[in-house]
Amino acid sequence: MRGDLLRCGGGGREWGWGSPASLGMYAIGLVGVVLFILQERRMGDAALLPLRLFRRPVFRVATLVTVIQGAGMFGAMMSLPLYLQIVKGATPTQAGLQMLPLTLGIMVASLGSGTVISRTGRYKAFAVAGLGLMAAALFGLSTIGAATPLGVVMAIAFVIGLGLGASMQTLQLAATNDVAPQDIGVATSSATFFRQIGGTAGTAVFLSILFGTVGDRIAAAVRSAMATPSYVAALAQHPEFAQQLANGGVDVNDTSFLAHLDPVLARPILDGFAGSMTTVFLVGGIVLTVGFALVWLLKEKPLSDKSAMEQRSEQEALALAH
Repeated sequence: MRGDLLRCGGGGREWGWGSPASLGMYAIGLVGVVLFILQERRMGDAALLPLRLFRRPVFRVATLVTVIQGAGMFGAMMSLPLYLQIVKGATPTQAGLQMLPLTLGIMVASLGSGTVISRTGRYKAFAVAGLGLMAAALFGLSTIGAATPLGVVMAIAFVIGLGLGASMQTLQLAATNDVAPQDIGVATSSATFFRQIGGTAGTAVFLSILFGTVGDRIAAAVRSAMATPSYVAALAQHPEFAQQLANGGVDVNDTSFLAHLDPVLARPILDGFAGSMTTVFLVGGIVLTVGFALVWLLKEKPLSDKSAMEQRSEQEALALAH
């Protein structure tokens, strides 16, 4: 069987990383970022995102880690449902329900960390622990395969949720606590903005890795399976599928055929998908490990016991007094 009989379409295949179209998109993005920075610099304090905020070390580190966290978070949240639907055969609704442990983890960690932070005023430990849990969980997902019990996958998803719940709002708290009262709104919105930027980039890169490797992984798995008597016997019982392989392979852009395919014939395809997804999770774990290393640089400033409105009123009163 030739290696090109099982390929998947999509951007990961049609546009390589070094293709003219991709290079053009990189150039457009770079120009857009430069123009945005120049415009924000020209607007000064009236800018949507005043650049002076990045001179503050806590805000700068929190923002950088937020971008990395967003990449890992959205990469996992986009890839895990694909694993559940394609490899485990879940419907979209079932996959959504199977992701509930992740949501539960977010709720438990958010409520728990919020309660402790409000009582102690200490928050850095939650950011560190959250990034560490997320990185460990993605490394855990990089070991799963087609035969991994669903309970194990859901348990790892719960750990991802714990990491997200412990670190996501904590990083935002650190950023807003480091700025002047009049900049708290900007700091809050910028945390969401940069998390989405990281998530957009992470989703694009991770799905590109997935669709860029899955064809070769499936082809290798099918070639290996063809050396086993059980697979050869199953092919003999399904000549239409054997003919499909001989005529150019299966279209893995539409995996609905797997639900009706002989399990023996479907197994190498599922193994190929699982292998590609473990690569995605491994890359995500490495990305979040970088974030885990950087979050240690976050300086923990004492939390203010006054609201932004009270702090601003005090500043205005001091300004009038002088």
